[in-house]
Amino acid sequence: MIIIESKKKPLLPGTKDKNGKPILSLKEKYPDAMIIDVTSKAQDEFVKFSPFYPIGGIPVPFTDDIAVSVEGIWQGLKVFEGADVDTSFFSKHDMKNMKRTTRKYGPCLGHRKGVHGKELLGYIEARKLIYLPCYKWVLENKLQKLVAAIRIISKNKPVVLLDYNTNPDPYNPKSPLSHASLIKAYIEGNYPEGITFSYLPDYRDELRHLYGMISGRDNREDIQRSIDDVTDPTRNSINEKCSRIKHAFLREFDDSIARNYYITGERGETKKILLPREMVIWDMPD
Repeated sequence: MIIIESKKKPLLPGTKDKNGKPILSLKEKYPDAMIIDVTSKAQDEFVKFSPFYPIGGIPVPFTDDIAVSVEGIWQGLKVFEGADVDTSFFSKHDMKNMKRTTRKYGPCLGHRKGVHGKELLGYIEARKLIYLPCYKWVLENKLQKLVAAIRIISKNKPVVLLDYNTNPDPYNPKSPLSHASLIKAYIEGNYPEGITFSYLPDYRDELRHLYGMISGRDNREDIQRSIDDVTDPTRNSINEKCSRIKHAFLREFDDSIARNYYITGERGETKKILLPREMVIWDMPD
């Protein structure tokens, strides 16, 4: 079991509120748990889970660039009334002064979709297209040993992850998203992810490469036309193909099994396949 708690709560017994009443500490609340601080103030290797930590080598979405921290990407791509993107945040290593504030730059207009992009993303869309993929990249490419350690420990005893924020819902704009909740979701196989069909054109190059390998077709123009057609948000091609795939699985399997393999998602929301990534094996030529 993995539990998310606020780092602001007292860790050890003895703390009292303003009225002098004892406050239940985390050690008292979870006497058998392993409590792990995953914030930038952690004193052990679990500090690497902090989005502020300069883990290095993180691809910047929609940009041919890399950054040292997730927070550096998030802050660097912000656009304000008085300031555009600031790529210097991509290389900040000290975990200090990492916030670009409205007090200094004026109202935040959104996040630029790529350093040189023309589109500005709203807060929730930026979470989905920038923050979530960047943090997941770190979990999968930089922190697999620590992730595995938490996974193993949580099977034998409760694990409490400490974070300054405890909001687990990326669609809730009222509170900053908890990265500890993303660790928990990743380990439990329900990391919030997916693609909205309106953004499929951004994935044309990747889709063309994959389709070229698995389709058996050699004509590049035919492949390009197929990909352009299925990723055109003004056409219904992608919906038709998703429906055909779903019905193909339902013809062979009960929905309790089939739903793990076809594309799911409400109209206008992100789409994804529920099957855990660790169960997907790519056996393809280079």
